[in-house]
Amino acid sequence: MAEKITLNRHDTDPSREELLNYGALPSSMDEFAYFNDIPSKRLVEQKRFLSGEKRLPNFYYQRLDRIYDDFQTGDMKDMSHEERFVNLLDMKGSAYKAIGELDHAAETGIDHAAEYTMYADMQEKNLNLIRLVESAERLREDNSDLNRLDWRNANERCYGVFRPDYFQAILDGSYKEIFNSTLLSELKKIVETKYASELSAVPNTPDDIYYDSRQIETICNQAIINNGMAAAGVAVEIDNTVTNANYSRPDKKLLLPPDLHRNAAETRRLIIHELRHAERNLNGIKTGVPLLAEGTANYLEAEEGLNVILECAVDGNFDNASFDRAVERYIVAGFALGADKEGHSRDARDAYEASWPVIAKRLAGNVTEMSQEITQKAQERTWKHIENAFRGTNMHMQGMIYTKLKVYYEGLVNNMSYFSDNADDIDGALDKALIGKYNHTSHDECELVKKVLDEQD
Repeated sequence: MAEKITLNRHDTDPSREELLNYGALPSSMDEFAYFNDIPSKRLVEQKRFLSGEKRLPNFYYQRLDRIYDDFQTGDMKDMSHEERFVNLLDMKGSAYKAIGELDHAAETGIDHAAEYTMYADMQEKNLNLIRLVESAERLREDNSDLNRLDWRNANERCYGVFRPDYFQAILDGSYKEIFNSTLLSELKKIVETKYASELSAVPNTPDDIYYDSRQIETICNQAIINNGMAAAGVAVEIDNTVTNANYSRPDKKLLLPPDLHRNAAETRRLIIHELRHAERNLNGIKTGVPLLAEGTANYLEAEEGLNVILECAVDGNFDNASFDRAVERYIVAGFALGADKEGHSRDARDAYEASWPVIAKRLAGNVTEMSQEITQKAQERTWKHIENAFRGTNMHMQGMIYTKLKVYYEGLVNNMSYFSDNADDIDGALDKALIGKYNHTSHDECELVKKVLDEQD
């Protein structure tokens, strides 16, 4: 339940339609946009950092200068004045108002109490993201102990507490016990049967044959025809503005970057991953509950984790780029926070120097001699995770990281635990996970969603 807030109430309580509006806008806050520097500047700083020319990069997050100013959002075509400009203070005030009214409705109403609780949780998440941006701005202006504590607390409110035991398990290799091949084999059988029609759109060609974006667009279009998504309004499109394939909920489009190149196996993984975003969106729409179509407060890590596990199931192993990326991010977060045996937090440079040899060893596998190619690859990959971890900060402060990067690995662990707990009915567990965009790995959220759906009947 979201925090209790006292407000000057309306003369009359808000209507059902007004309360539903609070659940129809789940993604009004994008904290990541405030932690972005100019791409050309980032590239220059990367080269200087990796070459050793600079000990620490020098990023400047321009939008933190004007967090309370109006700024234009999105494509202005066909937008009203209200849609074109968003103010952080207005967003914060709206979130407080929404939480108060939704909590009041949930506590005093007979109908839809669970649904209003779900919406209040979403609004609280938005409010916490706003507080995170405010904390980043304060920390940049004054890195006092008080502001550092505030930054850590703000991150924990948004992304939870880091798990040192998960980190240690990665370092000593025992994490592999969680990702067991027997469970994955069972899931593989189910996925291959359940999604046979969409996967049949991918040609059965060797790994050295690659397809370009137009060919992949054609394959994906056939996949959504085969599985019925095209009839439900889903489309596939090459978009010059995206750098990675992603499913856009508002217009039901799978967007592909123009420079995309994938072989058949990689294309299967892309399809199984991105079309599960679409499937949860479509199933959520069918429930009539806006947040199950758009995403509840903590759905993201559960959904990303699920989709990566399904990618692994298609291949029958955990040798997967998305899986590796999640593990590597956790490694970097662990060293930055001082979760290793040395026990001291690190700035960006020290976290980098501690992390890249571990990542290089993972890349090398059974190879005993570390090649220059592996070393360079590990350092470049580690840099990306370092930039992600310390985004929004000056990178000089030890342990002051933006902890969103940790949730992706936790999403993998939670999904494997979810299927392990439901090993007697993995097929049913997968169906349950796909009813909408929610955190299916959380018992409390599953119970809440069940109550919400019961309220709709």
